[in-house]
Amino acid sequence: MAKNNKMILLAATAALLVVAVVAGTYPSWKSTPVVSGEYTGSAKGMGGDVTVTLTIEDNHITDVTAEGKDETKGLGDKAVAKLAAAMKEGATVDVETVSGATISSNATIEAAKAALTSAGLKAEDLK
Repeated sequence: MAKNNKMILLAATAALLVVAVVAGTYPSWKSTPVVSGEYTGSAKGMGGDVTVTLTIEDNHITDVTAEGKDETKGLGDKAVAKLAAAMKEGATVDVETVSGATISSNATIEAAKAALTSAGLKAEDLK
């Protein structure tokens, strides 16, 4: 009888171990969708809306266009353009803001993240 109890206890422990391992690795099971296309997002900038369009091919950013036509001339508008170029070059939406143009910078980043969300992706899903 004691031997049967040990076997049951061993089997139960093994089953719990399997469940723990499976539960611990579950997030890696989730598949990331593979996305291609153009996706647009917008956010409120200093002077109006900033709009960013991401061109994505197989979860890789291949082009970024941004427009903030009502942003401060010579500062906010340049920040929008600079961030779009940085996003394209780095194939990421995680870029640093431009000093002196924080609101326009944050709007550009927010708009890019909104575009990414409309594609069904998160920044960590990009290749």
